[in-house]
Amino acid sequence: MYLASTTSAGVSGPSWVLVVAAALVSGLLLAGPALRRRYPIAWWLLLGFPVAAFRVMQTWRQLMAGCGLAVSRRPALTVVSGLVGNGAPPPQPRVPRRGLIRPTSGGFLLLVRLLPGQVPEDFVKAAPAMAEDWQVHAVRVTSWKPGVVRIVASVADPLAAPRIPKQRGPGHLLRVTVGALETGAAWVLDLRRVPHWLIVGATRSGKSTLINALVAGLAPQPVALVGIDCKGGMELSLYEPRLSALATNREQAVRLLAALVDLTLDRMTVCRTARVRNIWGLPDKERPVPVVVIVDELRIRYLRWVDVLLCGAFGFLLSKTVAAPFAQAFLDGVNGLLGQLRF
Repeated sequence: MYLASTTSAGVSGPSWVLVVAAALVSGLLLAGPALRRRYPIAWWLLLGFPVAAFRVMQTWRQLMAGCGLAVSRRPALTVVSGLVGNGAPPPQPRVPRRGLIRPTSGGFLLLVRLLPGQVPEDFVKAAPAMAEDWQVHAVRVTSWKPGVVRIVASVADPLAAPRIPKQRGPGHLLRVTVGALETGAAWVLDLRRVPHWLIVGATRSGKSTLINALVAGLAPQPVALVGIDCKGGMELSLYEPRLSALATNREQAVRLLAALVDLTLDRMTVCRTARVRNIWGLPDKERPVPVVVIVDELRIRYLRWVDVLLCGAFGFLLSKTVAAPFAQAFLDGVNGLLGQLRF
């Protein structure tokens, strides 16, 4: 009796595990649509990613062979003679070795080691085929290190419903998150690294939206914002309470840009006296406030009177008659953001 009870208990144990597992899977499948709408990241990690990872593992060898990324282990003549003489199946081709498939918030990524003679461009050409076989929105391939590529798959279009990551902490000076990239990552503009930006696009392409996002991100920071809007202030006048100065016509713009050139020269003198290359080499207490100049709608007809002043204030090479020291104005904390209508 003891043995019989032990055996029945051993049989019932795994059966209960199967029942519980089946119930959990059924519950996830039934709650899947609601879970996907309300908690897309949780749905992806619980249901979407396991299915996608299984699909990648199942199709990897055939996909590599179909894209010409597999290498035969034996020469063609040897394979043919072996088939004719012995009737043996052909040897499996050697495929690039992939690493662990890791989930991301909107897809997955993996590292792949290249075979001898392969280059990252071979995998870049195969990216559309990977997206079709894995049933994802897009696949992007980048070089990770010599001999290794990084494959990132996006399940859905990140720009269809963009989610901008929330910034934690005080953030960095002159660094603003303005939107989302097509990869799903945050689109960050860092004026310390790239001090000047020329925003170009057709009507209703988002130039003013980008400028508004920049102003909103820079407003809480300890920087001076200066605006030039020669359309009478139609765009930048909304931020006039936060702006240190606003020029709404050509005469005001000329005076404002001349003042910025003088400010740049004064800061160059301070840096030369302190024996530093720019204001970022000064102590925090002695460093002047950074200045961000925003020019809305820089049109071609304005360049006749504004080219020299823009070179002095921003370092843009719009004229060959500008003195060389002005080309590094951004090192003295004067940054430029220009919006231009594309013709």
